Amino acid sequence: MRHFYIIANLDKEYVKDAQSFIKTYLEAKGAVCRLQSSCRKKGGAHRPSEKAPEDTECVITIGGDGTLIQAARDLAGRNIPMVGVNRGHLGYLNQVSRQEDIAPVMDALLEDRYQLERRMMIRGLLIMRGNRLWRTSP
Repeated sequence: MRHFYIIANLDKEYVKDAQSFIKTYLEAKGAVCRLQSSCRKKGGAHRPSEKAPEDTECVITIGGDGTLIQAARDLAGRNIPMVGVNRGHLGYLNQVSRQEDIAPVMDALLEDRYQLERRMMIRGLLIMRGNRLWRTSP
């Protein structure tokens, strides 16, 4: 992989440091690394699918599980692999939790030494008395 797109929750502690480290590290190894330009929506940051560059080969999320889930929702249908760097509290969905694990994971991505895990996405619909009140995307 050579083209990365970083989606970061800048409201979380240590995220800016991790974002800077990852971008610098990847670019020093010859990769292209673009940063998100997010807009706000009710319930958190939203990154429209078309904001991710067409040549994106991997999305790196930095934040918590919510950041990873929101990015997966926003980019559903693009079929882009994602890796999560936890800077939240629990982080059970993120692959990287410790600072010292970031560089080895980035190297694995750059050298195509990784295994993809397919995840499913559920769609929900809330109907009350015959009226559709709420629906998840995609």
